[in-house]
Amino acid sequence: MASHGLLTIQAYFPRKSQTDLNNIVSANSKTTGSGRELRNAIASLLSGGAYGGGGVGITAVAGSLTSVAASSSFTCTAASLTVGDKLIISGPDGDVTLTAVAANTENPLLGQYSVGGGTDANLATSIRLAINANPAAKKYCTAAGSTNTVALTAVPDGAYGNNIKLRKQVTTAGVFSFTSGVAFTGGISPNTAQTRTITVGTNPANNDTLGFGNVTITWKTSGSGENQVTIGGTTTLTATALKNAINAHSILGGLFVATSATNVVTLTVNYPTLVHYMTYLVSSTANVTVSGQFTAGCTPAQSATIGATSGAF
Repeated sequence: MASHGLLTIQAYFPRKSQTDLNNIVSANSKTTGSGRELRNAIASLLSGGAYGGGGVGITAVAGSLTSVAASSSFTCTAASLTVGDKLIISGPDGDVTLTAVAANTENPLLGQYSVGGGTDANLATSIRLAINANPAAKKYCTAAGSTNTVALTAVPDGAYGNNIKLRKQVTTAGVFSFTSGVAFTGGISPNTAQTRTITVGTNPANNDTLGFGNVTITWKTSGSGENQVTIGGTTTLTATALKNAINAHSILGGLFVATSATNVVTLTVNYPTLVHYMTYLVSSTANVTVSGQFTAGCTPAQSATIGATSGAF
């Protein structure tokens, strides 16, 4: 998998308020236009300037983000194989066709496979060899697995691998366990906008909390302000109230888009390259559950750290 460079900067601005910095990150500046003030802040850091007055202290962490490969798998049934059966791998550059031939006459380089010794495992092994040997097939995926399973990993980077599909032209459909036309799944690129869900299984209690990184939302029987959400009469009403609160929030509204259906709120990140590696979802109650962290998927790996406690760096 390809590795994508990542530079995370934590900075101390002595003359800027928390609200100022929130607006910079969420592109809400009313005076300089969307995104412009963030660029000015970064330019000041890089030039050694004193953004907003006073020295600027920063910590910079260099590393990388590694994509997650798309994958697929299927099982083989040797008794259902007929000479001439075709396994087709479809991708952006067209189809690659692997063809069944008489037992022990196959040439994997030509994309041929056979039942070999007559077992399911023999057939799967022959297919794996054909995929890994054929020049066109191995541009799309690599094959592994054991016994009667063929486990495929996409070669195209990250989410691009989700465009690969498996098709079959066979006499007996059961020879391969997949449904013809099924796509590879699970590929994630660093710029893929991830989604996570928050499910209100049972209404939370007064003063239960839901954390979004450094922002804490408190559930209240009667809420006030952007960091409190009023508990509804039903879980659906509570989920709707949470969705509305997130979208209207001065910080969260710039980071996420929230939608709701019945008792489930779905979050989509606005800035997928960075935000979902820095925002952790934590519920204080089992009544409200999150589907996982935005850090799941591409893996950040730190390679070096440079720090400065004061002055310009």
